[in-house]
Amino acid sequence: MKTKQDFLDVANDDAILLEPRKDFDRAIVAVTHDGRIVYDLQKVLSVLEKSGMTYDDACDYFDFNIIGGIRHYEEEERPVFISHTI
Repeated sequence: MKTKQDFLDVANDDAILLEPRKDFDRAIVAVTHDGRIVYDLQKVLSVLEKSGMTYDDACDYFDFNIIGGIRHYEEEERPVFISHTI
């Protein structure tokens, strides 16, 4: 079984990692073939909720601050977010 460090070891040197790392690294689930970090969206939202946000506030924060903040970076640097919900 891969550890978070295994994923980070093969990540692109310029890959964007969510901060604070001590909280968001738990949401890392994979690395793409081109070295981008893959986060589980539900785990990211859970980290935000644990900081005191409601689920709706966490979703808004994610959309505006995280997605909005990374859109200016090169695609090969941006993290990928996956969701297991339908």
